[in-house]
This record gives sequence, C-alpha cells and structure tokens, in this order.
Amino acid sequence: MNKGIRSLIGADKFPDEIQEEQKAKAEIARRLGVPSLDLQAARTEEVKPDLTNLTFKPDFFTNVKSKKQLEDEKFKRDFERDYGDAAIKKDVLKKVNANKRTGKVAYEGMSTSDVIIAEHEPSIQQQVINYSPNKIKPIVKGPAKNQKKILEV
Repeated sequence: MNKGIRSLIGADKFPDEIQEEQKAKAEIARRLGVPSLDLQAARTEEVKPDLTNLTFKPDFFTNVKSKKQLEDEKFKRDFERDYGDAAIKKDVLKKVNANKRTGKVAYEGMSTSDVIIAEHEPSIQQQVINYSPNKIKPIVKGPAKNQKKILEV
C-alpha cells in the first residue's frame, strides 16, 4: 500500500494484487456486516472535474491596487469628509445655531465667507428663515439638571 505522496500517483498493480485487495475488502465487509465497502471518500479511481463550463470573468483579471493608490483614495475620502462641501455646511450651520441659542442675530460674529455660504445654501437659509426660539433651547450656564441643589443651614 502506498503512503504519502506516492498515493497520489496511480501505481501499476498486477492483476493478482488487485484480486487479493478485492478479496480482503470483501472479507472486511462480511465481518462488519455491510453490503459493500465502496464509499465515495474511499474510491481509488481518479475523479476528473468537468472543465467545459468553466469560464473566467473579466473582474477576475482586474489589477490589484497598489499601496500608494489605496493611500491616495483614503486621503481623498478623509479630506472630503473633513473639508468638503458637507463639512463646511455643517460647520456654518453649527455657528448659526449657536448664535440662535445665545439670542444673537443669526450671522452675528461670523466671518464673511461663512455668511456667504449661509446665504447661498438653501438648507441653511430655510433654517434661518424658519427660526423659532422655542425650537432651540438656549444654553443655560449653571448647575446640571442631574445635580441637586444643596441648601446650607
């Protein structure tokens, strides 16, 4: 019996060797009480896969991105997140809302560029126009709500 890598190579066997193996398998099957020892995992014939339907898709051959390309994409994504249009709009809106909370005029204390952005951005304009002091709670400087007032006696 071949072991190791030699078991992968189909060794030539004499007909009497094959006949002896079959007799031994039949005897083992008889002792175990099974009809046959022909198991799928124990077959000795070579299994050949059907390669007629095998096709390669074009995405299989796409080039892998280099480390520099991946770093550039990450830089662009992070830059857009931190300094892109959405980040600028969010920053201006935050300043407008802070002014509203403190009771100031919407654009008070803001730079000229921030005012221009706020005036030309429709979403910020709507929030300035629809401003209601009841919607935004003012910033209260004092003890937090969860702190109890301790009276000194």
